Amino acid sequence: MSTPFLRISSIIAAHAVALALLAQPGSLDPTFAAAGKYVQNFGANDNLTCVKVQPDGKVLAAGTAINANFSGKLLVVRLNPDGTPDNGFDGDGTLIVNAFNESYAYDLFVQADGKIVVVGTRYDGSFSASMLALRLNADGTLDPSFGTGGYSEPNVSTGDDFAYAVAPLVNGQFLLAGSRIDSNFNNQPVVVRLNADGSVDNTFGNNGIAEVTVNQIENQFWSVGVQADGRIVASGSFSRDIGGGLSDRDVLVACFDANGVLDPTFGTNGTVVKAITPDEQDVAFGQALDASGNIFLAGFTEQADFSYDGFLLEMDADGADVTTFGTGGTVTFNPPADQNVFYDVILQPDGKPLVCGTSGGFIFNPRDQVLARYTTTGVLDNTFGANGYVLNSINGGFDEANALALQSDGAILVAGRGYSGTNNDITVFRHINDINTSVAEAVEPNALMVHPNPARSGMPIAMRSVEEMGRVRLFDASGAEVLLDVRSMTGPVRTVDLPADLAPGMYLLQAVGASGRTAGARLVVQD
Repeated sequence: MSTPFLRISSIIAAHAVALALLAQPGSLDPTFAAAGKYVQNFGANDNLTCVKVQPDGKVLAAGTAINANFSGKLLVVRLNPDGTPDNGFDGDGTLIVNAFNESYAYDLFVQADGKIVVVGTRYDGSFSASMLALRLNADGTLDPSFGTGGYSEPNVSTGDDFAYAVAPLVNGQFLLAGSRIDSNFNNQPVVVRLNADGSVDNTFGNNGIAEVTVNQIENQFWSVGVQADGRIVASGSFSRDIGGGLSDRDVLVACFDANGVLDPTFGTNGTVVKAITPDEQDVAFGQALDASGNIFLAGFTEQADFSYDGFLLEMDADGADVTTFGTGGTVTFNPPADQNVFYDVILQPDGKPLVCGTSGGFIFNPRDQVLARYTTTGVLDNTFGANGYVLNSINGGFDEANALALQSDGAILVAGRGYSGTNNDITVFRHINDINTSVAEAVEPNALMVHPNPARSGMPIAMRSVEEMGRVRLFDASGAEVLLDVRSMTGPVRTVDLPADLAPGMYLLQAVGASGRTAGARLVVQD
């Protein structure tokens, strides 16, 4: 027989869940952390720049803890699914790296074996910057089999190098995207491929480096991903000379083949340089790829009055604008606020883009975290929040949302920072959604490759994964299972026949490997 306390607790918990289910999509989830908000202070201006969900539902986020001496230290936190710190990760749910003079984390992913790869930048005692990758065991300890003592520091130039994004590959290798200093002392966008042990793969590009030639100072890749056919897409900004000794930045998208060579069939000789606003600053921070290879980019565009509008655009797999999205492929976000920036974009299983960023006044005025949802045609989805977006803050100061992730039940995680009244603290907010994927999180976004994609009903598809596959399941956009294949098959390649009556649309494939871990991929079915 339960005690009165337990009965009351159960009633309260059930009531909280019921409220969450009835709340407007986009609202904060009161069952997560403290009223939907996890906040932690490390002494000064702290920040989270990425967030991921493990297969077991635990939440990983990384960024920087800046102490009272204003020294930045690479930070990784892991939360339980309810938003409480996971004490099984480095003892208290928090790992701070003190091995370098300064260090910053920008992205991470979880390997099929549960190990965690975190990438960013470190500064030595002379404040020279290098790309940094480190690998952690599942308990948050450094993996000594990776690099040197768990750290890899690729030396890709004689100047400062930065790694802002990572994309895992099915063979255990992974890609770093960022910038290096070229021979003319310009920041040059680069993609570097590392082997599973953290060493540079010199067979990729030019001695391990795929690059875009530049002639101005400010250029970088902020994001990187891999299409189903193995092509690599990286995006960021490209500095363009506009005369009079002036330059501005435009959106840059580059497509490399699997060997690190620019693909001449993409854009112009492998790149697209796109101005959102003529002769002003345009930067793409976030990138998402759909199952057909289409490219979604999120960032900001500067206006003549120096205000910023957020933007979201869609390109096809070859770099052309998808003109059915927004206006000519682009939509801008300019509510009654001067400064609006989008930092990340992800796609829901139904194809709707979610974007996050910051919205508010100029430098010394308050800004809020913004989370917005668009329809598949690039219109703010008025079933989400108020008129398609929600604003949140901690204490009415400078708040920004830098990264997004979807949990298996469709809930939206947003990581960033918020002003507590004295400092910027790290934040993870969880927002209610009106979708239910009914599918466990994929271990890695590129752990399952599918061909052909798009596919046709009644036809076979081939899948390649990092390990032998057992059960294969196919779900439609509502989360309903439409295919279950339980045949045993050795080797990393598996074929299945799609149902003959499968309706056109977007689907989610889920393959369970021999280790019991799950990999997933989106599949587009055409007429």
